[in-house]
Amino acid sequence: MEAILAPPDLLYESYQEAYNALKTHGIEHGYGFVLKRSKPHNSDVKTRYYYHCDRFRTYQSSAKKLNTSTRSTGCPFKLVIFKRA
Repeated sequence: MEAILAPPDLLYESYQEAYNALKTHGIEHGYGFVLKRSKPHNSDVKTRYYYHCDRFRTYQSSAKKLNTSTRSTGCPFKLVIFKRA
């Protein structure tokens, strides 16, 4: 498995700016992100967004005759976007 380059550790003015930078970086390097969870639960104002690589699952093929493949590689990469006061 090839190494995935992490996005730069920068400060942004808003969540949307940080998300757009993350998305652009992922597109440039051939991967994406999936929102795992956001905190605090049951609140309209979120302070933390937890993302992980879209390839995080480990693929278990159940095919008997066909040779199947997937993007899932067990990628351990995780990222948190959080609001600073």
